[in-house]
Amino acid sequence: MIVVGDKDVESLIGIDIVAFQMAEGGAMGYPGGVFFVTPDKRIFFTSIWEQMSDDNLLKVFPPLAEVKWGLFGRGTRYPSGWHYEYLGMGNHLLVRDDFNEKFLKESDRLLRDNPDLILYNLWLDAVLSIL
Repeated sequence: MIVVGDKDVESLIGIDIVAFQMAEGGAMGYPGGVFFVTPDKRIFFTSIWEQMSDDNLLKVFPPLAEVKWGLFGRGTRYPSGWHYEYLGMGNHLLVRDDFNEKFLKESDRLLRDNPDLILYNLWLDAVLSIL
């Protein structure tokens, strides 16, 4: 995992992102945490409160400008070209459409194989598995 912040923004602009996970304030896990994954399986992490400003995060992931996270995932708006999954506990995931079908199949398999877990625990494994 590569931790990034405001100082890294210029090198991240235009990066090819296939999955983007963000935690609301007060979410379980890491509130304000953001993960994004590239096709070459690089995993980036930042925090919107500690490491990267909202403006800079928008430069790295422009589709975020069209996102409105809904309470418990209900009413969430997200851009075309992306699939949305509510991960529970205030955590949200966007998967690029061209990876979504494989992601859904792999996440279903992982959930069947790990009945004590939820997608929040398995989404990254599913994404990495399909890349």
